[in-house]
Amino acid sequence: MTARRFALVLTFVLGSLAPTLASRSAPLWGSLRAGEYAVGFTVRNTYDESRTFVEKHRADGSIQPGTRVRPVQIAIWYPATVPEGREPLSFADYVHLMAHEVIFSPMTDETRARAEALLRQGIDVDDRKMKEILELPVVAYARAPMAEGLFPLLVVAPGFNGHSMDFAVLGEYLASHGYVVAASPSMGSRTRAMDDGRLGLETQARDLEHVIREVRGIAGVDRDRLAALGFSFGGAAVTVLGARFEDVDAVISLDGSDGFRGRIPMLQGMTHYDPLTMMEPRLRMHVGQPEATDLTIYDELVYSERTIVTMPRLGHGDFSVFGMLVERVAAPDSSEVSVNRLGHELVCRTVHTFLRAHLDGDEKAHRALRREPSRALVPEGFYRVEHRQALPRVPTPTQFKALFMREGAEAALAVYREGRANNPALRYPEDFVNQAGYASLTAGRHEEALALFALNIEAWPESWNVYDSYGEALAAAGRTGEAIDSYRRSLELEPRNENGKRQLERLEREQRRRGRAEDPG
Repeated sequence: MTARRFALVLTFVLGSLAPTLASRSAPLWGSLRAGEYAVGFTVRNTYDESRTFVEKHRADGSIQPGTRVRPVQIAIWYPATVPEGREPLSFADYVHLMAHEVIFSPMTDETRARAEALLRQGIDVDDRKMKEILELPVVAYARAPMAEGLFPLLVVAPGFNGHSMDFAVLGEYLASHGYVVAASPSMGSRTRAMDDGRLGLETQARDLEHVIREVRGIAGVDRDRLAALGFSFGGAAVTVLGARFEDVDAVISLDGSDGFRGRIPMLQGMTHYDPLTMMEPRLRMHVGQPEATDLTIYDELVYSERTIVTMPRLGHGDFSVFGMLVERVAAPDSSEVSVNRLGHELVCRTVHTFLRAHLDGDEKAHRALRREPSRALVPEGFYRVEHRQALPRVPTPTQFKALFMREGAEAALAVYREGRANNPALRYPEDFVNQAGYASLTAGRHEEALALFALNIEAWPESWNVYDSYGEALAAAGRTGEAIDSYRRSLELEPRNENGKRQLERLEREQRRRGRAEDPG
């Protein structure tokens, strides 16, 4: 099958009905189809006043002059109306932004040359070919008027040390279909070079939060429809963002490190990581090399509808604009050209279909997202879809607590038991259920308290504290023998539990005394 026929088949399968852009007006789009809108583009040079980027003090203790707060350059593609008599931008306009990500100074020949040198690090071309690439027309118009309407927002986290330019085609394509797309460069906490590990994740997640605050204030941006997309390292950053900012309605990872072997413990250790709150639908598109892939996160997020697309013939960079640039760099007869370009086109189409399904509520798109192309029409193994249905939704810990306070322990216990019937691994935070048990115990509702403590033991059998609490409730209910057993189990798990030792000794004395009273000899 030819690459062109494959592209047409996937266009039909994933649904894209608008007229095709002429290749001369969108040479980086390949066979992608435009939506109903023209595309506007603007850059906002902003500062996050809550974070420092330049240290306040020099080594000698004196204060650094000038701006010290964090710069955040935001590139925004959006649905627009066609400006009268205006020409669209060139690819160079995107490239040159790379030299102004830290210092928001006017562009000069020197800064343009520096940005072009950065591009050369990603594509090895001679001066003639570089000039040809830079002069390519793109679809967007600078600062065009935004179209009328209310449009969903997609925030984008590029890969490690990446740039907004890396998602130029995706940004334009989605904007033409009615989405606002905002990207910021991936920078370190104190330098342009990005930090690895938790510091890097925290920095990029906070940059995304800043982007959301800035762009949500633009007229025409829908505050109630928000998705986040990350590439490579950015895939982990948007996972962190989605975990701690529940306004995120959908998360997309493009060959992201949220599925890379070795990165998972770092994500699981982030403060807000909790499968009980991370219920937003997720799309993961990846190469899926077995030796490098770990989908533990996707296994754990059972309350999230997860779509996993594997494209093993792609390279990592094909998930970014470089998948389209390959065609401009490689020899015309290279067999890999169509694979790279086609791969990026499929990324754009699938992301669009996912957003239609989960931000716009388009049921047709939802069905298309689950469907794998016919093996008779698509080369086997090029594009594989795995759909993981979400388990029935359960209350978040906060909602569970509110349910207990509003309707009492019986209602809370019923919900908890129903949730565990669907998912035996479900367990609400140990300390909260314990607190609820003590609230019932203090009120003299012993059976309620016992039920809550017993459910906590079922969920947290390795915790010494839940046995200690259960023992206290059993003792209050007059079930001394069972209370002794529970305290003994608590001490087996934690021999240093001094309260448990004292209570066990007291209960054993009472039991001996009661035994002597019942059998005076």
